[in-house]
Amino acid sequence: CPACRFFEVCLRAHSDSSMVGEQSWTLDQLLNETGFHNAPDRSLVMKMDIEASEWPIFAEMKGPLGGTLRKFQQIVIEFHGMRMAEKHGMYLAAMRNLFAAGFRVVHVHGNTFDGIFSYGDYSIPNVPEVTFVADGPLAECHDPQLLPLDASNRPTGPDRAPGRLP
Repeated sequence: CPACRFFEVCLRAHSDSSMVGEQSWTLDQLLNETGFHNAPDRSLVMKMDIEASEWPIFAEMKGPLGGTLRKFQQIVIEFHGMRMAEKHGMYLAAMRNLFAAGFRVVHVHGNTFDGIFSYGDYSIPNVPEVTFVADGPLAECHDPQLLPLDASNRPTGPDRAPGRLP
C-alpha cells in the first residue's frame, strides 16, 4: 500500500509512565501524529491488540478524553487478562466509558491461545475479541453463534466454545 505508513510506537494511557525510554503515544497523540485529528466523527476504524494495555487506555477515556472516541465508527479490541479479578474494577470502568461514548458490542469471539475464565455460573474466554460499533439501535441479544468468519486463532487446534452466561 503506497499510502500506508508504519509508526513504531507503543500506545499508552495518559497516566502510564512505565514506558520511559520507549517511543509511546496516547490515543490523542496518535491521531495528531498520524494526521487523523481532523477526520470526521465516526469515520475511522480501530483494531487494537496491545497485550492488556488496552484496559487503562479505555478506563481513562471519560470527559474530554472520551471525545477522541467520537472519531471512530468501529472498534475491534482483543481484551487480555479476564482471569485477573483484581483488575475487574478497571475493566468495568473501560467498558462503561466505551458504552458512554456510544459504542455497543456487536460480536464476541474467544481467542483460542488462552484458556477460559470461570466465576460461579459464568465462563468467558480469558482473551475475548470484541467488535463494537457506534450509535444506532441494535437487534436484541441472542445466544452466541459461531459464524463462518469465526475461525480458530490456532489452525491446528479446536475453536473455543462460546462463553456461558446464566
